[in-house]
Amino acid sequence: MIRSATGMLFCLFSVITLGSCTPPQARVPSAAETVPQPAIQLNLNLPRVGDLLVRSLVRQMNEAELVGQMIMVGLEQDETGSAVTVVGDGERQMLRSIAPGGVILFGANIVTVDQVQTLVGELQRATDIPLIIATDHEGGLVSRLTSSGRMPATVMPSATLVGIAADVLVQRGQPEHATDLAREWGYVIGCELRALGITMNMAPVADVNNIENPGLLASQRRTYGSDPALVGELVAATVSGMHAAGVTAVLKHFPGQGAATLDSHTAPVALDHTRARLDQVDLVPFVAGINAGARAIMSAHISYPRATGGDEPATTSPQLLTDLLRHELGFDGVVVTDALNMDAVALRRDSVEVAMAAIRAGADIMLKPIDPAALHAALVDAVNSGMLSRERLEESVRRIMEVKLRAGLFGPSTLWTDPAATEILGSAAHQDLVEEIRSVARSRRE
Repeated sequence: MIRSATGMLFCLFSVITLGSCTPPQARVPSAAETVPQPAIQLNLNLPRVGDLLVRSLVRQMNEAELVGQMIMVGLEQDETGSAVTVVGDGERQMLRSIAPGGVILFGANIVTVDQVQTLVGELQRATDIPLIIATDHEGGLVSRLTSSGRMPATVMPSATLVGIAADVLVQRGQPEHATDLAREWGYVIGCELRALGITMNMAPVADVNNIENPGLLASQRRTYGSDPALVGELVAATVSGMHAAGVTAVLKHFPGQGAATLDSHTAPVALDHTRARLDQVDLVPFVAGINAGARAIMSAHISYPRATGGDEPATTSPQLLTDLLRHELGFDGVVVTDALNMDAVALRRDSVEVAMAAIRAGADIMLKPIDPAALHAALVDAVNSGMLSRERLEESVRRIMEVKLRAGLFGPSTLWTDPAATEILGSAAHQDLVEEIRSVARSRRE
C-alpha cells in the first residue's frame, strides 16, 4: 500500500514545474553564469492535489510506519565506534527495521563530495519513503560541510558577522541591501547543501542576544544580534534564501534561548523570562520566520517557569508548543525537538518518557534519540495500548510528509544529489558573497 501511494506522489511530480539553484535576487549577477544549473527537482508551491495525496498516504500507513516517520536518527558512529561514512549492514538493518523519517548528518559523516553523495544515495535506497537528510550548517562555528577540511564547500561566515554587516547597511540607509545579503547568504548555504543531497538545515538561529548579559550562543557568534526587529528581518530573509535553494530551514531554538549562559547539552537550563519578555524580544524573530513561510521549528530544551508556571522545558511543554506556537502564532509546520540525547532532557527522565511528553506537547520529529530502535518499539506499544492515539501520529506525519513533498523528495526522476556539486560548492560567486559580507562588516571597525 505504501509503495502504491508513494508512486502516486511520484506521478504527481511529473507535471509540476521544476525549480533550480538560481539566485533569488539579481544582486549577484555573476552567480547564474558562474554556478552550473543543478538538475535537482524541487517545488515550493505545491498544488492542492499534493496535499490530498499526502493525506491518502498517511491514512494507508500502519502504526509502526507512522512512528518511524517521527524519528530522525543520527549516524555519527557505527557499532565499532568508527565514523559512519558509508551505509553498512548495521545501518541498513536499522533503517529497514524502523523506517525513520529522516537522518541527520554531522561533521564525522561529511568528508568529501563523492563520499557524501554516495552516502545519501545509499540512505535513500534503504527505505521505501524518501528520507529527510538533515544537518546543522549555520556558518561560523557550526559548519558541518567544512569540518573535515576535505570538502570544497564555501567557508560561510557566522550569523553574527552577517548581523554586523546588516547593521552597517541599515545605518547607511540601505535596509533592503541588508536583507538581500542575508537572503543570498541563506541561498548559498542552501545550494551547497542541496547539491550534496541534504534537504533540511537546522538553521537559522532565531535567538536574540541579551545585551546586559550575553549568552552562550552570542559568545559562539551563532546569533544575528540583539535587536529583535533586525534579527527577525534577517531570519525571514535567510529562510527565503534557503527555501529558494530547495532546503527546508528550521528556526531554532523556540521560544528563544539567546539569554542562556549554560549549555543545554550538558545540564538542565531555565530562563527567568516573563511572557511579556518573550513577546517583546524572543518571539519576534520566530514570528518573522513564520510569516516568511518557515515550515519547521526546533524546540529549546530550556524551561521558562515565569512564563509558563512550570519547569517543563519547551520540548515537553504543551503551553509553549501547542498553546503558544500552534494556537497563538498559527504555526502548522513541523516541530523538531532538539537532540534527545542532550543532558537538559536526558537527565530529567527516561528517553522514552521524554519522547512521549514531547509528542503530547506538540512535537512532530524526535531528533537523535539515544536508542532509535527501542524508542520506536516503545512508541508503537504506546499506540497499541492507547497511551498515544493514531490520530495524533497522523497529525505529525502529515506535516512531515508535506515538508518532504515541498522539498521535492517525490518525483519520477528525482536526483538525490547534483552531478555539478563540485562546481557549485565553493564557486567564485559564493566566495564573492562571503567577501562582501566580511568587507561590509569590517567597515564598522574602521
